[in-house]
Amino acid sequence: MISEKIISFINNYIPFIGQNKIILAIFLFSGFSSLAILIQYLFYKYFPEIPKNINKKFNKTNILFFLKKPIFYSLIFFGMNIALFVWLKDFNIWKKIHKTILSLVYIVWLVYIFRIIKLTLLFISEKKKTNLITKQSLPLFNNLLFIFWTLFSIYVIASWIWELNMTGLLASMGIVGLALSLAAKDTLTNIFAGIFIFADKPYKIGDWVILKNGEEGKIIHIGLRSTKILDRDNVEITIPNSVIGSEEVYNQTGNFNRKLRLDLAVGVSYDTDIDKMEKVLLKIAEKNDEVLDEPESKVLFRKFGASSLDYSFLVWIKDPENQEVIRHQLYTEIIKQFRKNKIEIPYQKIDLNIIKK
Repeated sequence: MISEKIISFINNYIPFIGQNKIILAIFLFSGFSSLAILIQYLFYKYFPEIPKNINKKFNKTNILFFLKKPIFYSLIFFGMNIALFVWLKDFNIWKKIHKTILSLVYIVWLVYIFRIIKLTLLFISEKKKTNLITKQSLPLFNNLLFIFWTLFSIYVIASWIWELNMTGLLASMGIVGLALSLAAKDTLTNIFAGIFIFADKPYKIGDWVILKNGEEGKIIHIGLRSTKILDRDNVEITIPNSVIGSEEVYNQTGNFNRKLRLDLAVGVSYDTDIDKMEKVLLKIAEKNDEVLDEPESKVLFRKFGASSLDYSFLVWIKDPENQEVIRHQLYTEIIKQFRKNKIEIPYQKIDLNIIKK
């Protein structure tokens, strides 16, 4: 063992320390602790700016700086292990203490690897290397990684260090997992639907969506089990992912830009000067700050109505979230300008003929 070789070296070259167990144990622990502090000092000296962005950037320097704590704690635990070996090597309890310290060392390095993997996922999401791992789906993958890595760490420490037979435990966990999956069927359905939503990305946080049942609002949260929408009344609606994932969702801001076309129905009397009416409508669109110049606004004739000529007034707006307010502004201005320019807005008329007998 390394511990025995170090003790033998001290006995050969520093015999006055090796002759006393207490002094030898204190000397060994102090030596490794001092080495750990020295290495920590060197890390801070040569990488003084790293701690500010250690969890935000993926590069070689950050990865090296992550080694500071594993090396520091490994040296501390190693010194503790040798010091206790000097005192307790002849007692039965020594093996358990040794395995406990070795388990702590494994935990330190497993946490280090976990942090590196998380940093890698962050790098992939920022660089947009794949459509699966994005800023929106990153919390999901971090949670799944945490669960998997925790179970993996328990298995490694239990089987490699404590030499436990994990076959029976894994079989029991399989039975328990099956029972839990049956009991939490709806929850698991929502979770799997959430994973597919993260993968397909039919919408993202900030999008304005309309559901098939008529509910609409802005996506404010996409979780494993549910999606949250904030409607026009500032009411938060929570929808299970299994529901929203299985029905039609109309994403009005799903394109690369957030533009939306409004189709306003306008009816004028048959006696109207249609060229004048078209100019008035286009002027209204031009003066409204929320209406975009490109694509240009249009006035299109749709049909001959029972009492009116029916047109569509098509305008493009910047943000679908404000569409109801903009629609109100445009309709209000249409009424004002039509009255000003003596353009009649007809209403349905019924001629009643009374025949006297």
